[in-house]
Amino acid sequence: MYLFNTPIIMTTINNLNKQSFLKNVGTSSGKEITILKDSVFYFKFNRDKTIDYTNHQYTQTSGYEAYELISEPLNMLFHPDMPKLIFSILRDHLDKGKEIQIIQKYLASDGRFFWLSSTYSSKVDTQGDIVNYTCTSVPVSLFAIEKISTLYAILTKIEAKSGVEAAKRYLLGFFENENTTYNHFVNKLSAISINNDLKQGSLTIDLDENNVKQQVLYTKEQYSIFTRKAPKQNPQKERDSIQNGAQAS
Repeated sequence: MYLFNTPIIMTTINNLNKQSFLKNVGTSSGKEITILKDSVFYFKFNRDKTIDYTNHQYTQTSGYEAYELISEPLNMLFHPDMPKLIFSILRDHLDKGKEIQIIQKYLASDGRFFWLSSTYSSKVDTQGDIVNYTCTSVPVSLFAIEKISTLYAILTKIEAKSGVEAAKRYLLGFFENENTTYNHFVNKLSAISINNDLKQGSLTIDLDENNVKQQVLYTKEQYSIFTRKAPKQNPQKERDSIQNGAQAS
């Protein structure tokens, strides 16, 4: 009995137990999980970028139990098809307290995957210091997935061949050619997705890519949609921010 309570044995057992529910992390079965259009996913994580809370919708869809995710690193939720550069951009925005939206491919516990439009935000205290972060996610359309997955596939191939810095240079060139920014590109795709999802509903959304910005207000398990005039875009300023942020990371 004493033998199995020694530190070495107990450490080995704990590691095996942990591996039993994380065994599929980083691997994919190639099968997609269908997401209902009214689903809302929510999780919180701390300044160390480890998970503090996930809602039932996320655990139910991903196949994880809540306890399996708590204190695990945020990037374990990213599918291996996601470019490292996107996580670098996300981390840079979070560290600066900036909100960012990402069309993200998530990895489930059994190796399957699902796509969501995820909005990451920072929460600050009365002194303006970052306390923690939140992420609220909703489904995206096939159109948005096809557009963003094509870009991600190019970036991951560049990363494999030439590294993240080369992928960053390509992404900046892509935005310059399109005369857009990362945030505007993703927001536009997400807005079209939401609009398409609601075509058969009672709410009609008129999208004008130059003057209207689609936003989503989240209240726990529910969300409502509204439009407002978008602030003036400064593509060069955002491209410079990505350039400097990627260099710092």
